[in-house]
Amino acid sequence: MPIESLVSQKGNEKFKLFLKNNGGYIPIEQAAKLLNLNESEVGEMVKMKQLIQITLDDTAYYPCFQFHQNKIIPHLDVILNLLAVSHFVEQCMFFLTPSVDLGHKSVIRALKDNTGLAIIKKQAHQYCIHGAR
Repeated sequence: MPIESLVSQKGNEKFKLFLKNNGGYIPIEQAAKLLNLNESEVGEMVKMKQLIQITLDDTAYYPCFQFHQNKIIPHLDVILNLLAVSHFVEQCMFFLTPSVDLGHKSVIRALKDNTGLAIIKKQAHQYCIHGAR
């Protein structure tokens, strides 16, 4: 087996574990039911950068951290549209990594708490610039 396959498999397993430790992930059927939408509407939300879709083992899933009380976290779409990065790993890392500027909270925790939106927008813009290099 080529080393690239082993590295990507190991990275994939680590990413799955990372997501499981941060609320897990659900298939499109569950995401649609949770949001009271049909599957094509969920797909449209992804295209419009209103929702994060991840791909694991060639199957689409939706990280649970972006949902709260059967809704999408407020301002998730605003932040997703500020990020130049489109790869789901980078998006998830941005939302789940604690920030000193947010009192060591993650971006997603601050959004759930409805705090720090100006700081988060600035960080998203900076992440955008950093990600574009």
